[in-house]
Amino acid sequence: MSHPGGTKGPQYGLWDKYWKDPQSNALWKTPLLRNEKIIEHPVDQHTITRRYTDEALSFIRNSQKEKKPFFLYLAHSMPHVPLYLPKNIHNPDSPYPYKDVIEHIDKQVGRMIDLVEELQIEKNTLVIFTSDNGPWLRFGKHGGQALPLRAGKGTTYEGGMRVPCVVWAPGRVNPASESNALISTIDLLPTLAKMAGLKLKTHGVIDGVDQSALLAGKGPSNRREFLYYTSNVQAFRQGKYKIRKVGKNIELYDLEADIGETKNLAAKQPDRAENMLAQMKKMDKQIEAGMRPIGTLKE
Repeated sequence: MSHPGGTKGPQYGLWDKYWKDPQSNALWKTPLLRNEKIIEHPVDQHTITRRYTDEALSFIRNSQKEKKPFFLYLAHSMPHVPLYLPKNIHNPDSPYPYKDVIEHIDKQVGRMIDLVEELQIEKNTLVIFTSDNGPWLRFGKHGGQALPLRAGKGTTYEGGMRVPCVVWAPGRVNPASESNALISTIDLLPTLAKMAGLKLKTHGVIDGVDQSALLAGKGPSNRREFLYYTSNVQAFRQGKYKIRKVGKNIELYDLEADIGETKNLAAKQPDRAENMLAQMKKMDKQIEAGMRPIGTLKE
């Protein structure tokens, strides 16, 4: 699903009560699609997390029947606002609606783990559970929180960009291990390719790096640097330090000592701040120069 935009036909988003058709001024109603066919309109979003999971379970079973390896990317629309739960477990008076939705998602992930174990393919399966951004703080108890991180979604503070990541791979990832090493979702493509023994077809330079050794507990992170974007580049991390520049405001933080980004070190370490800003601009230009043109990629 995508946010409505333009006038060349309907596009759809989760916020059907907020967006209107620019021509008729009518409210959009979010459909449910299978491939390009609408199968329910409007979709009952109370059931959507469970139904997405049902489809995922069916996909896994069919892959095993056909004795094929599989890649499953399941992007739940929850816990994006507006929040929905199945009506039989929804509590309209709950003081923690965001938590309730997360617990429902956890239960659905558990169903997939149970199936993987039932099919006895857990020793050859890697599960990665993560998110795309931090909480939407302006929605209060419907948007979650990221304390002790600063701010949330829509910002380049850690609360907007840093997210949890759980990796499950019995026999390959130590279940008692944890790490604060720097890794990004853009690293998943080369990491999964390496772990699967596949050669990447990247059509040019990519920004991700192989993190398979880190996941297996056999090496450090291969990532030392990271750029933070909103509509444009705003921040740059190198090791434990992070520089942030919005307008004329410059902020420098030591994330190991100050995860909440409360102590601006820019005035105390002007040389480091200047050098990191220069590197941030240089990397941004390199990425822009390597961008593929917009369009459909043909093999």
